[in-house]
Amino acid sequence: MAPNTGRQFKTVFEQANHQLHSTFGCEMTELPQKEKVTISQKRAAQRNATQNSLTTSKSYILTSTLAAPMRTPSILPPPAAPTTAAESAYVGLYTFVLSLIYLSPGHTILESRLEKHLKRMNADNYVLGGEKTERVMKRMEKEGYIVKVRERDGGGEESVEIMVGPRGKAEVGERGVAGV
Repeated sequence: MAPNTGRQFKTVFEQANHQLHSTFGCEMTELPQKEKVTISQKRAAQRNATQNSLTTSKSYILTSTLAAPMRTPSILPPPAAPTTAAESAYVGLYTFVLSLIYLSPGHTILESRLEKHLKRMNADNYVLGGEKTERVMKRMEKEGYIVKVRERDGGGEESVEIMVGPRGKAEVGERGVAGV
């Protein structure tokens, strides 16, 4: 968009979504904002809420609007980045991790508990063609599928909880987990 045309964003966005839907069978969907989970994050959000009434994340993804029969792997295969098999394995792994999180109390899971589940699956060290699990988990965090929250106890011990990130909510969500 050109400078000084911010007020036309809604119109341009709607027209772009219409073109995407009619041409490609997809639409732009806004990602939800990251949840404020720690006390310090909630306080900062309260301070900012009085100064700024912005409630959007300004991050979007493309989501399919095709009917369910048109979404079969034979018609709509996974992307080939780096290979179709590697991408399919990655999708399977992040869906598994998100399923574990959604099925955990409070929709959070301790990192140690997640590692225990990955070990049971024999995915605790290497997955996806020899790539280290640690790197894959960092990729999931970077891409917004998961969010790691680090907190220190009164005794100085650090606990790491993992929650579903904005992209995980938009792409998989509770309905996707229920359908797995």
